[in-house]
Amino acid sequence: MLIYVMDERKTLDADSLKNNKKLESLIKLKLNYKIPLLILLTHSDNYCDEIKKTEKNWKEICTKNIKRNKEDLLGHINNSIIKTIGIQDFEISRDNVLHVVLIQPQNAEEKVLIAMLDEEELIEYNKADEKGKQKILKPYRKAMNFQSDEVQSFLTGINVLGKKELIEKLKEKIPVQYHSTFIKI
Repeated sequence: MLIYVMDERKTLDADSLKNNKKLESLIKLKLNYKIPLLILLTHSDNYCDEIKKTEKNWKEICTKNIKRNKEDLLGHINNSIIKTIGIQDFEISRDNVLHVVLIQPQNAEEKVLIAMLDEEELIEYNKADEKGKQKILKPYRKAMNFQSDEVQSFLTGINVLGKKELIEKLKEKIPVQYHSTFIKI
């Protein structure tokens, strides 16, 4: 199985796709040797986090752009790459292109949270014992985790797969004897 990973933080436009020789080579391998190909569009979570910081209607913008990326990629593969190779009755299907989030958000690091404290809270934090420090940081940690949870929930709602769902999709496409190589998450 061939797996190709593309970064979704930037729009997949004609210029970025036209000059992608690696993708073209993988499509040729898939067609010539009948090797299954899976294209993973990643970093949609980072993209949505950035849009969320600047736009009120971030969900609408993200949904539109994420869907457009997949359509543009499929259109380029099916209408440009495959046609130039000379194969007429073949298309890469939607099932071969998946939006995925490969890295789950981590709890906010203590250094980042401390940097968010105002001057009075910082003095109080420095004087506190370990339990007191955690109590001071608790509201900041909740706020940071809420932001990432909101984006993750949104992405799940528009069918962006997490690690577990990706493993299930891979299991559908590869022979059973290889399933034991997947790590349980």
